[in-house]
Amino acid sequence: SATTSFCHFVPPYVYNQYLQAFFIRIAPICIWFFVIFLLLIRFLWNYDYGDHSILKKNEFTISTAIFKFELNSVFVKLILGTPITLILVISILWKIIGTHSVSIMLLGENNIIEFFSFLFFLIGGFHGISLVFQARRWAEKSMVIRFYVVISLGMIFIAMEEIAWGQYLFGFQTPASFREINYQNELTFHNIGILQKTTDYLLIVGSACGLVGVCLNFYPRFKKISIPIILSTWFLTILAMAAISLLISSFAGTEQAGRLKDIFAETNEFLLGFAGYLYIFLNGRKLSYGRLRNVIIQNYEITSSDIIVSFSNTRIVFLPINQIPFLINQPQSILENVQLQSQAKSLFWPDLDSNLSIDQILGGGPII
Repeated sequence: SATTSFCHFVPPYVYNQYLQAFFIRIAPICIWFFVIFLLLIRFLWNYDYGDHSILKKNEFTISTAIFKFELNSVFVKLILGTPITLILVISILWKIIGTHSVSIMLLGENNIIEFFSFLFFLIGGFHGISLVFQARRWAEKSMVIRFYVVISLGMIFIAMEEIAWGQYLFGFQTPASFREINYQNELTFHNIGILQKTTDYLLIVGSACGLVGVCLNFYPRFKKISIPIILSTWFLTILAMAAISLLISSFAGTEQAGRLKDIFAETNEFLLGFAGYLYIFLNGRKLSYGRLRNVIIQNYEITSSDIIVSFSNTRIVFLPINQIPFLINQPQSILENVQLQSQAKSLFWPDLDSNLSIDQILGGGPII
């Protein structure tokens, strides 16, 4: 077979079953993962796609992500690079002699990383519920609202599973009915029966769905629920880690392999929780930006005490002049010398060389 032929070219010391399994099974996946990751980073990192590129039109660049989500470039690049950085740190902790206990402390069951996984899932879930109420106020389509309801409730469910529905925090006993069917004798559903052995498969399906969500950026109908391209590195990492974890299962029976598999599982859950939170956070900013992008100033009136602005979405805002630093103590003639600029997106005072954007008028940005 191809595997047997390959082994003839491997040095004798590699015939150890673990090394042989690594070189034949795991190494190709590692190489695939790093190549895809590096290509993706190069693909996104300030690359010029040309004016008519389909990728540029669908906002598949760092520069458009910065504009779309109102983030600085450092933060966007941190989002892109965090998954692989985390994996490298964990690998170093695992590899260096004497730090196995550190990695176990960080990643073992009921430890630091699992607690942070719980926090990210929980915060993301409640942030998602808040986004649902905002989407209702913004009159978003029912499909968008229902989707975020499902995602948010799912994240809260996973968060509670991470802490065994409070059992880790409050220390209550596992009900007898759960002790009989739960692999870890805990009040959780994902450790019941066959579900205990499907974690890696669920992570593969979840990461694949995440990558499909990234591709939804190409379809205008799904843009408001699509996954930002800058999160693609997270789902690629989860997919690769889950695949490697499945291969490690062939070592089941060795203590080290079992421990390594547990660490991979906890790392993946943490990455998924963090990615879920970032998804809700970024899409909240995207929806907010999209709401303002289609709104223009239709009319305005300057009184002695207020600026009254009417918007194309029928909203009217009364903005007290004494809350706008550059307008305080200005004569009425200067106050009334105002112009619409930026395609009716801002008010401009030429005498003061200052302006108010829609975001500032609606309270979404500071007024200097």
